[in-house]
Amino acid sequence: MEICLVILQLYIIIGAGFFFAKKFDFDNKILNYFIIYLGLPSLVFVAMYNGDYNLGTFVWPLLYIFVHILILLVVYFYTKISKRSFDDQGIIMLLSSGGNNGNFGIPVILFLLGQEALAIASFLLLVNVIYLMGPGAYFLGREKGALKKSIIKVLKLPLLYALFLGLIFNFGKISIPGFIIDPINLVGQAYIPVQLVLLGTFLAGVKMKKIDWSIVMPTTLFKLVVKPVLAWLVVYIIGLPFEIGAMALFIQSAAPAAAMTVSLADLYDKKTEQVALTNFVQLMVVIITLPLLWAIFFS
Repeated sequence: MEICLVILQLYIIIGAGFFFAKKFDFDNKILNYFIIYLGLPSLVFVAMYNGDYNLGTFVWPLLYIFVHILILLVVYFYTKISKRSFDDQGIIMLLSSGGNNGNFGIPVILFLLGQEALAIASFLLLVNVIYLMGPGAYFLGREKGALKKSIIKVLKLPLLYALFLGLIFNFGKISIPGFIIDPINLVGQAYIPVQLVLLGTFLAGVKMKKIDWSIVMPTTLFKLVVKPVLAWLVVYIIGLPFEIGAMALFIQSAAPAAAMTVSLADLYDKKTEQVALTNFVQLMVVIITLPLLWAIFFS
């Protein structure tokens, strides 16, 4: 019941962004710039700076990489068996694996698990962003130099430098004065509501035209059901405790497709409308799948 209330709170803010974008002529690039260059880096830096780390903390990002590999193998075999076209294969692999860890996963984790889980959630987010900008972009582009371009983009992400800078200050026991860290923390706290409002403005721009269910159905099943179940199974088989780390891994694995997939589809001209529609459908369906799976595995 608690996770249902958490998701309801998030969707109230998302709904506010949706109606705001419908009523006013709004350019969401400003919010995007705030999130990419200020909000998320500030949130991650403070989380890394204040984090209490042990070797176990770094197990979860490695497991998340492994879960990505597993779901990609499952989806790859599905596309081969179902004889999907080359373009559809790339789209289905991307939409079934890359999660909305920043827009959806981190807010859910913060509301449900608290600040204690933020450091792990940030590591998982970084893994997902690198995956989307690297292999994820390659699945759509698959042209000479596509992977190199994606890696260069990853290296330019402020999130990456905020994470490692926070770790350096933490492990180096470098104290930051309150008049500096407090404003950074305040900007970071603004990330969650701004990100959710931005997600609402994105949904307002989706045009519900003809849906290609041959893309939407399998990707929704793989992303919202199969991937989180694989994450749970990996933790279970290894024998790790089902505590905050496992919960954060599960939530990030269960998040719907990343909004970044729409930008990538548009960049490579690969059925952008269908990718956007799949994002929309997954964002609606996750209201049911996440609470249901949470009740089954973590009740």
